[in-house]
Parts: sequence; structure tokens; C-alpha cells
Amino acid sequence: MKKMEFPCEVITPMFLYGADKNCPEFRAASIKGIMRYWWRAVQAESDIGKMKEKEDRIFGDSGNEGKSKFSVVVKSEGFEHDRQNMLPHHTGDRNCPLCGNDKCKKVVLAKAIKPQQKFQVIFRYRQLPSDFTEEHLKALFKLTSILGGLGKRSRRGFGSFAVLSEPKEREIITRIKDLLEFLAPGNFELRDNAIKLIKTCNADYPFIRKIEVGKAYRTVDELLRIIGKASHNAAYGKNKEDFSLGTARASIRLASPVYVSVVKSGEGEYRPVITTLNMALQRHMQQRQQEQEKDTPKQKQFKEAIL
Repeated sequence: MKKMEFPCEVITPMFLYGADKNCPEFRAASIKGIMRYWWRAVQAESDIGKMKEKEDRIFGDSGNEGKSKFSVVVKSEGFEHDRQNMLPHHTGDRNCPLCGNDKCKKVVLAKAIKPQQKFQVIFRYRQLPSDFTEEHLKALFKLTSILGGLGKRSRRGFGSFAVLSEPKEREIITRIKDLLEFLAPGNFELRDNAIKLIKTCNADYPFIRKIEVGKAYRTVDELLRIIGKASHNAAYGKNKEDFSLGTARASIRLASPVYVSVVKSGEGEYRPVITTLNMALQRHMQQRQQEQEKDTPKQKQFKEAIL
């Protein structure tokens, strides 16, 4: 049995739970799940059947491919918890900038895994597929740690974590491009300080269209407040029927196609990484974005407030 180990650190509060929804729990299954998600997003594959066949060979399925070709173990000395505000842009008092003179009732406190805690992620495997080597597994995990997060509110900066062995002297946008090029050669290009998809993809699923890295913030709390406020302002704008930042209506559910994670770029510096995904709409919805390669006004407003 072979293995790879990665020292990691929690960057932003992590609202991640197991069976007990009142007690945070860091589960290895969550790591594998988000890696599978970002693997799909990187492929930008029009042929869904072809992509699923390769995905099942790597991550496993309930049919012929069987179990995943690798397992994940998370080790730590125990994670400390505390109560964190899931909506950090709300202050809970009469001076809340978003709620005017009325007492702000939108503070949502929940138990979370605290930032700055260290843990190990260990991958074990016997033989990986020929088109998904050890280096691909390593690159996918590193990319996942930059673009994604774990648990609730992960698309708004919470649940971010870092691989501590990653070099900090190279620009984040360059590191992302190198990882993408290794995992999906020829799919993306770095232009105008943004990574953009150059491959044509007609599939209706959330593949990566663009990745941007924002300015440095002094603290995690400051950045999370900015992200929360930008999300609030964009979501409650004039156009209530614009679902381009997601929606959770009773008859319509769409996860936000704009995914914000937080990376630590230096001593005391935190930057937002914004990944814009293809807006995959449910079949029963009538609205469809006419020009998928462009941001909607709502997406543009949201991203500009953070970047």
C-alpha cells in the first residue's frame, strides 16, 4: 500500500458536520467529495458519458468500477470548536449597515471548527489508473485546497483550508494555472490576470469558466465581512428573477455558480479566489443565461465588490 501525506491548516471557520448537526466533525468523505466536484469542473467535457466513465475509474461507483482507487484519512490532535457568525456582515445591533435602524435579527451563530488548526490528509492507494497518476492526485488535492471549501457557506469563503507544503513565493494565479494545465492540458489560458476557459463545452453542468484572485486583506474576518456584504447587496438587488448567484426558492434550487474561497498569500495576508462556473440550470426553469461566457450584471457587481 502506497501513501501520500499533506500537512494542512484551517484558514476560515468550517461549518462541517457529520450525523450530529450540532457538533462539527471533519470527515474524510468530505475531502473526497469536493475533490470529485473540482475534478469534474476542470474537465469542461461536453461528452458527459465519457467524463463519467473516467470519473468512475478514479473515484468509484456503485456499478462495474466498484470502489474508489484511493482512500482518504484525516488525522489531527482534535479540532477546537467555537460559535461563529455565518453572516459576518450583520452585526446584530441597531447600527448594522444593512438593516438600518431596526435591530438586526440576521446574526446566525453556529458551532464551527476554528481557524489556524493543523491536520494531516493522507491518501492511500495500491494502483491508480494510468491516466490518473500519483502526480494527478497530488495536483487535484492542491487545486481543491485553493479553489474550494468544506461545509456550509463554503461558496462564500467559509471552510477554506491550505496545504502547508505549497510554495508561497509564487503568485497564486500562476500556481492555479500550472495545476489546471497538468490536470486538463489545453483547457485554460492565463490572460489579463485571470484564468479563462478556452475549450468549447456545451454540457449543462458547473464547469470552470474563469478564475480570478483578489487583493490582499489584513484579516480573515475583514475578508469574510466583505464577501458577505457583497453577496447580500447583489442578491437583494432590483432584479429578483436573476438567479445568476443561485437561489433557494421552494420550487427552484440552484447553488451559486460563483464560488469564493480564501487563501493565505503571506504572513497576515488573505486573498479571495473567485471561480465562476457554468450556470447549470435545472430543466424545469425557463430562464437561461444567453451568453454563458460573460458575467451577468449581478455576478459582476458581486465580484467587483470583493476583488
